[in-house]
Amino acid sequence: MATLLVAASAWAGGPAVPVTRNLQADGASSTQRGVPIMLVFSAPGCRYCRLLDKDFLKPMLISGDYTNKVLIRKVMIEDDATLVDFAGKRVGADKLAKRYHVQVTPTVLFL
Repeated sequence: MATLLVAASAWAGGPAVPVTRNLQADGASSTQRGVPIMLVFSAPGCRYCRLLDKDFLKPMLISGDYTNKVLIRKVMIEDDATLVDFAGKRVGADKLAKRYHVQVTPTVLFL
């Protein structure tokens, strides 16, 4: 019973989906590993983004079944921080979203 409670607790909290700050480094890692990048555009107040995290992305991370199949990263488009794009240039998350024609959240891209 205790094992079940610990497992349920780990599943509920689970690991956070990594928010990318450097797509150039993520791209190099994905190339080295030979896997695509699953890039999730998300927003803090987005109810569907939270559901995607809880019901799909976290279980994917917890299971370990996708570790060698895909590199999962998140871009928070309402985040004021800048990140490094695939070309090594600094760009705002909102500008990156526009570059990929992201108009709603969540949006999932495979690159």
